Amino acid sequence: MQDLLELTIDAHGGIQKWEQFKEVSAHMKLSGILWKLLGHENNELADCDYTTLLREQKGWFDNFELPGQQAIWTRQEITISQNGEVIDKLYKPRRSFNNLTFGEPYSKAQLVYFFAYACNTYYTIPFVFTLPGFETREIDPWHEGGEVWRRLEVNFPEDFDYHTRTQIFYFDKHGFLKRNDYQVEIGKGSGAVHYVFDYKEFQGIMLPTRRQVYLRDENRHYIKEPLLVLIEADKVIFR
Repeated sequence: MQDLLELTIDAHGGIQKWEQFKEVSAHMKLSGILWKLLGHENNELADCDYTTLLREQKGWFDNFELPGQQAIWTRQEITISQNGEVIDKLYKPRRSFNNLTFGEPYSKAQLVYFFAYACNTYYTIPFVFTLPGFETREIDPWHEGGEVWRRLEVNFPEDFDYHTRTQIFYFDKHGFLKRNDYQVEIGKGSGAVHYVFDYKEFQGIMLPTRRQVYLRDENRHYIKEPLLVLIEADKVIFR
C-alpha cells in the first residue's frame, strides 16, 4: 500500500509542481453562523480577496472592509491600513486570545488573525506537511458515507500557528482530502469537523473549492445543525 502522505501529495499535483510556486491568491465568499458568534454579524470577510505565502505564515486581505483597505497578518502582528495609512495594529495576536472568554467578541484584528492563519493551512494542505517540524503518521481508517477513508494524524510545529497542534486528516482512496478534525484552541470551544468538496485544478494543483465546518460529538460524528462556516472559493491563482 502506498504511503498515505506520498499518495495525497501526488493526487494534489505532486511536489515538483508545488515547488514552482511561492504564493496563492483566491477570491472567497464566507457565510455560516460563526461570524455572528464572534461578534461580527456583518462579516467583514463575507466577500474577500486573500493571498498567502506557501512556505511562510504571512498573508493579506485586499479591500478588507473598504476599497483601499488592506489587512496583513504574520505570526508577530496584524496590521490594518487604509490607502497605506495604518489604522489598527495588534502585536503578538495569538496571545491576545489568552484572556478572551468564550463568547466574547473578536476585534477586527483578531478576526483577521483567526481566518488568515486558518487559510494559510487550507491552501497548502497536504504540501505543508513536508515542511520542517511537521510529524505525520497514518492511523486506523474511518468509515463514512459508504466509503473507507485513510487517516493521517499530523503534529504541527510549535512555531507554526494552527487550530490545534494535533489534527486528523481523512483522505479517500485516490488521496483527496475529505475531512479535517480539530479544535480551535484560541476559541476555547468544542471540536470541529471540516469537510471539503468540489475539487478543481488550478495550474496543476488540485484544491477543494467548498468547505463546510460543523461541531462534532464525542464519537467524532458531525452535528448537522448549525452550519458554522461555509467557504466558497474561486479565481485561485498560484504565483
